[in-house]
Amino acid sequence: MKEIGNKNVFCFVVGDNNEGGLQQVDIWANNTLLTPVDNMAYLPQFVASLENESNDINSDNIAREYMFFNHGPTTDDVVGNITLANGVAKLSFDIGGVVNLVSVSKSELLSVYQEAIEYLRGIHA
Repeated sequence: MKEIGNKNVFCFVVGDNNEGGLQQVDIWANNTLLTPVDNMAYLPQFVASLENESNDINSDNIAREYMFFNHGPTTDDVVGNITLANGVAKLSFDIGGVVNLVSVSKSELLSVYQEAIEYLRGIHA
């Protein structure tokens, strides 16, 4: 098992289960599990989705209605939004009507994304 980031802020936990192109990936924010129902990711799609979102964050290409954390079935459990201002990413996640908020520096968020992308690419290779 590999933990990338900090569960109290934002984190990917990559499990040992890998079967048929699917990889166990738990996603945490604000010490809340965002993937309680479906945590099996199809790696080619999931990595591409993480790359797209990372690129959008890096280029500040985030509109008000931006659907943050739209990574296919793995993130069906959660609806997320993100705003960027002054180098800070403010994330909000609605899980079953309960909204969780967390702030993280844009650079830290991008670092977690990049480490997760590289690690998952290594598994998929």
